[in-house]
Amino acid sequence: MLKKLVLLAALAASCFAVTVPRPSGEVDFTVPGKGPMKLSSYQGKIVVVMVFITTCPHCQRTTKLMSKIQNEYRAKGVQVIQLAFRDDDNKAAIEKFVQEYKPTYPVGMIDANLLAKWGQLTAEMRPTVPMLFFIDRHGYIVGQYMGAEPFMIEENQPNTIRAKLNDMVQKQPPAGAKKAAPAPAAKK
Repeated sequence: MLKKLVLLAALAASCFAVTVPRPSGEVDFTVPGKGPMKLSSYQGKIVVVMVFITTCPHCQRTTKLMSKIQNEYRAKGVQVIQLAFRDDDNKAAIEKFVQEYKPTYPVGMIDANLLAKWGQLTAEMRPTVPMLFFIDRHGYIVGQYMGAEPFMIEENQPNTIRAKLNDMVQKQPPAGAKKAAPAPAAKK
């Protein structure tokens, strides 16, 4: 039965597939207390954008995980950003959320229409939160996952997110990082 459910989920996801990789493009968002910001301010970093709703329990648990991941991967050039997307006034809700969960990265808000366009989200997709967007150092979205996908199952999240980041870090070391010297050639 579980295999059938996974197969059905995969088929449903393929019906509403998004283009990956694709250029991220510019994204404007607002961080309470800091004002307007642009995704391009993190150019050259690996960026994980987490889209959430402040009252979502799965999002709250993922926030705790993403804080740990930010601390682990900061030195490797990874930056997490968390964005709420409701159309209503999120400033007070975000400030309360930040006080309670103490994320180790910026938390802000994004216009729902901008998010839908940027994330290639449609009403037919029935987007679920949290959503994670993985952006490489060259500004390409190379991974995009919604809360109902196998990648996002809470038991798997620590492993799936770290595996994705490890792959990205290995493929794209930070500018100026020393590459391992090639192994000496075998003597004949």
